[in-house]
Amino acid sequence: DTVLFRSVQEHLLERQIGSVAFDFRGNGRSTGVTGYGNYLKEADDVACVVEHMRKTHRVLGILGHSKGASSVLLYAANHAGSPPLVMAVSARFWMARDTSNRWKPHHLEALEADGRFLWRTFSGPLEKTVREYWITQGDFDERNRTDMDDAVRRLPLHRTWVLNVAGSADRVVPVEDIYAYDRTMRLAHAQSDSHVETQVVQGGTHFWASPGERAQLLGIIDKWLDRVLPLAKL
Repeated sequence: DTVLFRSVQEHLLERQIGSVAFDFRGNGRSTGVTGYGNYLKEADDVACVVEHMRKTHRVLGILGHSKGASSVLLYAANHAGSPPLVMAVSARFWMARDTSNRWKPHHLEALEADGRFLWRTFSGPLEKTVREYWITQGDFDERNRTDMDDAVRRLPLHRTWVLNVAGSADRVVPVEDIYAYDRTMRLAHAQSDSHVETQVVQGGTHFWASPGERAQLLGIIDKWLDRVLPLAKL
């Protein structure tokens, strides 16, 4: 339930395209337990939602942001019959990159002493919603084993169109990650090069907080849909 997803859904509705947003396990209104490195489990969550929606609707595409963007790419790589349109916004490529600057000294001290620490994040309007969960060394190991290079090479790009978008001012996921996605997709799927589009929004941040940033993002999605919907015969 973020401003970004509400903006995307409202904009798609203006195009007469319906959408459904959901919380991954252990997040928001969803039950279950989340984890710092559970990208593959979240890819399975995407599969469950897609299959559920297919009972009553035609599913054209999937969109994910940040961790969710990497998860939708893993879903498309690991699950046969994934929808033909994939939009990855602010996706992380290098999972094993050092993120120690994200943690406070007491986090790292607790990890070394107790094998885990409690992490709190804030979201929602004015960042008043608190989410907290335990992070263990096993979570870091699980994240580091998540191989996005391998996943990208297994994407069914002969029948899938991918839009990669990131902001140049993203302080959470370095902008070079989107270039890694673009480069790997094009090298691994040279015959489907036209199925990949990558856009960097100058001044865009990770959370697309300002109306101007979101307007640029929605404009990119609009132009991409105008181009690929006829090609995908949807």
